[in-house]
Amino acid sequence: MDICLRILALSILSLLPVSVFAQSDGVDPVLTQIAASSHSPFGPSLDQAHVCVTDRHGNVYVAGELSNNVLRVSPSGTITEIIGPDGDGAGHQLSQPMGLAVAPDGAVYVSGYGSNNVFRIKRRRVTQVLDASDGLDQPRSMVVSPDGTLFVAGMGSSNVLRVATDGSITEVLGPEGDGYGNTVHRVGDLALDRWGILYAAGYASHNAFKIWAGGDVREIIDTTGDGMGHTLEVTGGIAVDDNGNVFVSGFRTNNVFHIDAGGNITELLDESGTGEGQELRMPRSMVVDYRGDLLVTGGGSHNVFKLSPEYGAVCVAELGDAIVGEMIVPYGMALGPNDDLYVSCYYSDNLFRLDGVAVSNPWKDYGPDDFVVSPENEGLFGDVVSASAASLPYPEDGAGGWVKLYLDDILLET
Repeated sequence: MDICLRILALSILSLLPVSVFAQSDGVDPVLTQIAASSHSPFGPSLDQAHVCVTDRHGNVYVAGELSNNVLRVSPSGTITEIIGPDGDGAGHQLSQPMGLAVAPDGAVYVSGYGSNNVFRIKRRRVTQVLDASDGLDQPRSMVVSPDGTLFVAGMGSSNVLRVATDGSITEVLGPEGDGYGNTVHRVGDLALDRWGILYAAGYASHNAFKIWAGGDVREIIDTTGDGMGHTLEVTGGIAVDDNGNVFVSGFRTNNVFHIDAGGNITELLDESGTGEGQELRMPRSMVVDYRGDLLVTGGGSHNVFKLSPEYGAVCVAELGDAIVGEMIVPYGMALGPNDDLYVSCYYSDNLFRLDGVAVSNPWKDYGPDDFVVSPENEGLFGDVVSASAASLPYPEDGAGGWVKLYLDDILLET
């Protein structure tokens, strides 16, 4: 039943209009601080908030690089330390956590850059799953595939390791890069697309690679950037959308590139930012929301940009926007399950929620009572559980329009 419903929901979503960038909905962004550094003995500290991730329940996880811990912020605002400097409590310590990932089963993975290890946290149980003996040095970014496979970037070891669900470990990218003379040095950020293709950013080699599940590796951008004089230096972040568009940020060159599915490269954003005084400096994290909008943190310019086709580059948050707290060196960024965006700030030691900017869940305003079954489909999936019809945005004769959807026993899990 659950599999059928998921397939049906995904089929409907795939028919909605998708572009590289979506139009702005005109909602004013709201920036709210939800966690900050605390040196009180009564609460967990957060020093140098590095990276953040979310789970499907609305929990946000943020890593404190200097406090050597990871905090969980629940939807109600409760803050809990899920791992501290003592790591698993069995002698395997955690130092400088710089990577976080959430698995489909809810497990949280934490990489210790300074301790050269990776921990898995599930139901308060902490287990070390990787260490230096596995060929890992200075682990940083991590991603998890829908089947639970973990990918870890080793910055010091200049490689990417794949940890299968059975625990077997395979190196899918090494210092030799693609094997055709395009080497990789200090792998930083990772991204995974819906087809299971992995993307890795070569932080110090000023390039990025595409890694197929079968083992093929190809360099997709190098230090020449778009080949039109816009260069790439120090590959900061990497992101991919559902159409195979890849986005790469140049941390030192203060720019963002777009690589389409055909391999064509375009510089999307440069140091001038909006061109109206809101500059982009030291771009790091990037995420693509459901509609295809690209969001980028400017670590050195203390702001967040959103790129859309209608409005171009728009600064949606900057230093001084929050009523409480300052957004200094925004570093990590993650989409929540309810159109919420989270930004972790390295030098202000805090975590913000940014509302009115991204779309992550097109179903969030609809519940079981918003769906009915059409008579000809009764019994196809299960019993009828609702009594009203819902209207959802849907392409109608090639244009934007509204149609009614009739679904059986629909309980969407987002």
